[in-house]
Amino acid sequence: MTAQPITKFLFVVALITLSLTPLTTAEEDPDREGGLTGTGIVGEITALGSIVVNGQRITFAPDQEVANAVAPTQAADLLPGDIVAVAVTPAAQDWGAVAIRQVHALVGPVSAASAGEFTLLDVAVQWQGPSPAVGDWIAVSGFWTGDGVIATRVQPIAPRGTAQIIGSYGADTAGAATKVGTLTLDLPLLQHASEGDVIEVTGTIADGQLSVTDIKLGLFDMPVSVVLAEGYLTDLAPSGHYTVAGSGLSAYADNQQSIMETDRIRVCGADGQLGLPDDLILADIAERLGCPAAAN
Repeated sequence: MTAQPITKFLFVVALITLSLTPLTTAEEDPDREGGLTGTGIVGEITALGSIVVNGQRITFAPDQEVANAVAPTQAADLLPGDIVAVAVTPAAQDWGAVAIRQVHALVGPVSAASAGEFTLLDVAVQWQGPSPAVGDWIAVSGFWTGDGVIATRVQPIAPRGTAQIIGSYGADTAGAATKVGTLTLDLPLLQHASEGDVIEVTGTIADGQLSVTDIKLGLFDMPVSVVLAEGYLTDLAPSGHYTVAGSGLSAYADNQQSIMETDRIRVCGADGQLGLPDDLILADIAERLGCPAAAN
């Protein structure tokens, strides 16, 4: 399913946000030294007992708060299927959570539903659980693909004043409008975001239309450099750019055949780039994370 630019925006808000000030960033970076600030893990929770993400066990304090666009949450409330972006520090044989963000790819009302699929904010969502009803408000955890989102958990929520989409930033085929994931928005290209960056777009819905109230840049709630991510590779853009969708990690290739992997993958990267440079410190971190030898 190809998303169409059905959404109208409040351009006064958009122009103020994009032209007069930088995008709000989740990752402020005042103390960055030597290009290395920390380690991040983003992916699906597959087991509890602390939490296990991408095969890595992450411990946390019983009352540790989780950044969440839906409702106040503590780490102990997280469940398998949730997608999280966790800034971590080494802790014995595991990792300790420094900051946890629960990542919902989509939050909003369902506009169409059938067996195995529903549509939310004009994005197709594959879901093998009970089908939601049209009009239901839900928060979708899952992975972006070239066709939409493959949901790992669907959480019913009460109707609210704002909807949200989080995904990789890019341009439409004409190179003139902003895309988030597979959704093309009726919004000019952003001045302070690069292709493949993760952005969060929030807005109000009235008469089926979304009016932007906020745009944030970044996936983690504190600065990280080395990232272990899980997701699906995007198709090659005309520029040669591709990314692990929704991860903030990007690279360039000469042809589509070089990135033909279609399964969900785990990759490592540093400072937004797929793969890790030769560095003894990074090598130790990569070994601890179980990083693959190559990005693709």
